[in-house]
Amino acid sequence: MRHLKSFLAWAEDRELPVNRKYRKFKAPDEYRGVDALTQAGRLRLAAVDFRTEAARTYMRQQFEALDPALQALAPAKKGMRKSQADPLRVAERLRMLEWARDKLLQC
Repeated sequence: MRHLKSFLAWAEDRELPVNRKYRKFKAPDEYRGVDALTQAGRLRLAAVDFRTEAARTYMRQQFEALDPALQALAPAKKGMRKSQADPLRVAERLRMLEWARDKLLQC
């Protein structure tokens, strides 16, 4: 990161377009471990199938655990669905998770 900041400062000195927010960023002095997925981790993530019954069941169970707290908020929030564990809501969330996973793998 220090090399990147040095380069950006060099570019700024030569009046090249640089976002000045880089000045506020501070890199940690100590290495804190890997910040990227391994190839094996990426392959495991890519292999997750969000369209299976097991995935739907898992997601529904997670929302059912949250439902009591969400039900208490339902009257206060206009247009909030009564149940987050509704099959349509679960399918919508699974599609969003699949899309997010694919974008992560692309990056």
